[in-house]
Amino acid sequence: ELLQANETDMEKELYAWIQKAEREELDKEMRPEAVTALKRAIVNVGESYASLAECLLGNEIYEEAERFYFEPEDDFPLKYTSALRALALAALAEDDGAPPQDTPTNNETVEEDAPDSNQDPKENTTKTNESRRKELIDQVIDKFVKQAEEEELEKEMRQEGVKALKIAAYKMAYRKKYYDMANDKIVIFPSVTKLLAGIEIYEEAEKYYYEDGDDYPLKYIAALRGIALVSGGAPDEEDEKMESMGTDIEANDEVFATGDSFEP
Repeated sequence: ELLQANETDMEKELYAWIQKAEREELDKEMRPEAVTALKRAIVNVGESYASLAECLLGNEIYEEAERFYFEPEDDFPLKYTSALRALALAALAEDDGAPPQDTPTNNETVEEDAPDSNQDPKENTTKTNESRRKELIDQVIDKFVKQAEEEELEKEMRQEGVKALKIAAYKMAYRKKYYDMANDKIVIFPSVTKLLAGIEIYEEAEKYYYEDGDDYPLKYIAALRGIALVSGGAPDEEDEKMESMGTDIEANDEVFATGDSFEP
């Protein structure tokens, strides 16, 4: 057994991440030598990070693991590094550095915390609004990614590429609102489609794609931009009007209460 009874809590938490990476990213088990190297590395460097997710997103743990992987000149496998970093990136994007948890079976129940009677209702509204905004972004990004994979790339995009794009969209999409007098409605912008038709979102996504210096793949940009442009993302005069007359959306703004004002 790789997981021994005398392991530390940190090593057990790391093992949960490794198991999730094996299931969701690698589709096979890591080599025992790599698992052992990672566990030895986490003991040496893990305590200097606020969470294990932050540790796994960086480089130090893999550089340390390389010291214990087979011979000194053997590189720690990039596919393992990429898999763990992709999971850590997703966890941090959701502001959740906790170790992955297995989904309960039909015979298990999940106990939910009772609402805090002293909690500010506005705080709940803020969380709901932000969750709704990110959920919509995920749906639109997933739609474009699937179309790009089927029509342009003929293969799946790397998960780290998709996740980096979503993080960029979380920072940029649906941050302002504009009252459209002609149609008597409030429009929330910039839409994901408009962003994907431009350049800035890919420049932002590049910050979260693997390591510093790694370019966001040009083939992904070309595929997604092409689809976004023919899907209504091309710039027009209305964009300039919205930008000049639009206002920032506050976190607890009631405009998030319905989906009527959202456009992909």
